[in-house]
Amino acid sequence: HQQLEQARADLQAVIDTSQTGIFVFSPVFDEAGRHVDFRFKTINRMVAALVGQTPDVITGAVASDWFI
Repeated sequence: HQQLEQARADLQAVIDTSQTGIFVFSPVFDEAGRHVDFRFKTINRMVAALVGQTPDVITGAVASDWFI
């Protein structure tokens, strides 16, 4: 478990310090099971800066709230 947590922390550090925009989406489905949007699971500061925000503001939000 400790090794997994260290690997997660290491990967997050790479994402956070990258000069390239990096994000991970998860799909959002409606009640009928249709794909309707994406939710930000992980986002780095480079992508968040595109909309003038910080990663903590956008993480968990749906993509359609920020990008059309």
